[in-house]
Parts: sequence; C-alpha cells; structure tokens
Amino acid sequence: MIELRPSGHRAEIGYVLGRPWWGQGFMTEAARAVVEWGLAQPAMFRVWAVTDVDNVASARVLERATAAIGALILDNVLTVSEMRQALRLFDPDQTEAIVRELGYDPR
Repeated sequence: MIELRPSGHRAEIGYVLGRPWWGQGFMTEAARAVVEWGLAQPAMFRVWAVTDVDNVASARVLERATAAIGALILDNVLTVSEMRQALRLFDPDQTEAIVRELGYDPR
C-alpha cells in the first residue's frame, strides 16, 4: 500500500509492503511514480516522508525514489548556473562533482 497525503502545497508519502515482496524493487518503483505525480501537480511544491532511522531499507527506498527527482526538478526549475549557486550553499567543495553526477557538463 502506498499513499500520498496532500496538505496545501506539500504532501507526505507513506507506504507499507508485505515481507514476501521486500527487496524486489516494487516499493521503489511505486514511490518514484507517486512522488513524480505529486510534484507534477501545479499546486504541489514538496513531497516528503519520514522513516525510522533503524529502517535502512525504507530509507533506501526514499533515496532511490527521489534520486531521479532531483535531476527532474533541476531540469525544470533551475539553470545549471542557478543549480551551482544553490549547491555552493550546501557544499562548495563538492559542487562540480555533484553537477557532473547529475549528468551536467560542469563547463
């Protein structure tokens, strides 16, 4: 089961999956689709989730489900120059490496 709970301009994603289906990529695929759909809604700006720190598999689902989303958001909202400026606020030493990892030519 997966659910997107909208609240104004944001929504929380929640999910649960039966043990027999763990480790097969089902939840990552479903979460990615739900997050992409939510962010495609004109009034929605943020999709978020909370997971137990001990639930490594669930944290990994969120990591995988949102990895492509970052590039999608950057493609649609920020120019590469704007992305670099934003990244420098968080980690100036790694900005160009992050830009390359996202698939952008750093030049």
